[in-house]
Amino acid sequence: NSVRMVSKVGSRIPLYCSGVGKAMMADLSAEKVSQIWETSEIKKYTSHTITSYDALLECLEQVRRQGYALDDEENELGVRCIAVSLPDYSGVCRYAMSITAPVTRMSDSRILELAEVLLKVKADFHH
Repeated sequence: NSVRMVSKVGSRIPLYCSGVGKAMMADLSAEKVSQIWETSEIKKYTSHTITSYDALLECLEQVRRQGYALDDEENELGVRCIAVSLPDYSGVCRYAMSITAPVTRMSDSRILELAEVLLKVKADFHH
């Protein structure tokens, strides 16, 4: 009963249902977030996918508070992801990184452990 995860270099996932997308969107202005939402094809990939703008705004507020974003089976059932945005030399978010694993290996306690590591990487990234 294992989950098969397939990643393909260059594949694209919408910002609103990916960890890196939400991590980066949390650093953008309200106007830019609205523009991204309005120009995206909003599709329900799983029962967990965010499909309302208000829910996205709530999620981004949580990302800002905790410093990291989650994809909690929003893009693919059985798969969780934790992500942080990474600032460039001027402090502007231009990059992001994530760790993705099957839910069987990505418990809430594991998310908290990884959050600690990723937040340290983020803090040290441009120093």
